[in-house]
Amino acid sequence: MTRPGDLRSRSLLYRNPSWYDELLSGATAPVEAVQALVADYRPDARTVLEFGCGTGRDLAHLAAAGFECIGIELQPEMVDYARHQHPGLTVEVGDMRSIRLSVTADILLCLGNSLAYNHTDRDMHEAFATFAAHAQPNALLVLFTPVAPPPPEAANLAVSRVDTDTIHAEVTTRVVWDDQTQTTTMYRDWVLDNGEHHTDVIQRRILTREQLTTHLTRAGFELLEQFADPGQRHTNDDRRARSAFTAARYCA
Repeated sequence: MTRPGDLRSRSLLYRNPSWYDELLSGATAPVEAVQALVADYRPDARTVLEFGCGTGRDLAHLAAAGFECIGIELQPEMVDYARHQHPGLTVEVGDMRSIRLSVTADILLCLGNSLAYNHTDRDMHEAFATFAAHAQPNALLVLFTPVAPPPPEAANLAVSRVDTDTIHAEVTTRVVWDDQTQTTTMYRDWVLDNGEHHTDVIQRRILTREQLTTHLTRAGFELLEQFADPGQRHTNDDRRARSAFTAARYCA
C-alpha cells in the first residue's frame, strides 16, 4: 500500500488539501449515492465510519444530516485540515489495513478511490477484514473504486485547463496500465500560472466487479448492487464504466 509520505510527495493536491477540496467542491455524487443506499437498505442507521475520508468533506455532509460520524485517514496533513475545517467531526490518523477501533458502525464507507491505494492482494484482504471488524450486524458497506482498466487512449497526453478561485494552471495527464500488477499509474504535470511546475505520479489498483465480489464474500459481506451513476442505479447502462459504487451488507 502507498505510505502517507508517498501520497504527499506524489500529489500536489495531497500537499495542498484546500486545493483538493476546491477542485472537488462540486462533486456531489458520493453523498447522493450514500444517502440513497442508506434510505433503501438501512433507513434506521445512525452511525457512520469512513475509511480514507480525506478532507472530511463527504463525512461532514452526512454529519450535518444527523449521522454520528467518525473518519479515518492515512495522511496526517489531511486529518489536520479536516479537523480545522470541520471542528465537530471526529477524524483520526489510521491505516485501513490494520486499524482497529473500539467501535462498530451501521454504515461503513470507503470512497474517493481510497481503496485503490491498496496495491496487493494481501493489502486488499486486510482492508476488507478491517471493514468486517467494524461492522454492526447487517451493516451497509459502500465503496467507490476503479473497476476496469483505462482505455488505451488514456496513455496519450491530455491537456486541460484548471481555473478556480485560487488555482490557475495548465495540466497534462497520461495514464499507463500495467496488466501484470493490475495497476494504473497516472502522470500529471501542473504548470501554474505563477511559473511553478509540479509532477504527480499516482498509482492505483484496479479490482474488477467480480474481484470485488470475491473480496466481499470472503470478508462476510453480501453484494447488494453496483453502479457508476447514482441517477442510473436501476439500469444496466453503466457496465462499461471505469469506476463504480459497490453496496454490500454484512452477514457474518
